[in-house]
Amino acid sequence: PQLIRVGPVNINTAPLAVLRALPGMTDALASRLIAGRPYGDQEQKARGIGDLLVGDVLGTTEEDKLKVFRQLAHLLTTRSDMFQILSVGEATSGERVMATQRIQTVVQR
Repeated sequence: PQLIRVGPVNINTAPLAVLRALPGMTDALASRLIAGRPYGDQEQKARGIGDLLVGDVLGTTEEDKLKVFRQLAHLLTTRSDMFQILSVGEATSGERVMATQRIQTVVQR
């Protein structure tokens, strides 16, 4: 399978492997991003992706935070507009699986 980025990646739901595939992302940063979830509308301040600037997820100094934020902000979102649905069906006879069908689709709302 090939990773194709159709739109911004939802930082609240993306697995480590997806975050790690983004340009400039490191394992340590991706792990910190996951540990800091959820992002967006924290404390009803409606910051969205700006929540990344709160705390030390992107770095310890304001300069470091802004540098990383500028690199990643256009690639990330706190909401999903596109969803992948994977369905697996099986035809059985007793306890024996006779056939299996996988259906994968991408839905944009």
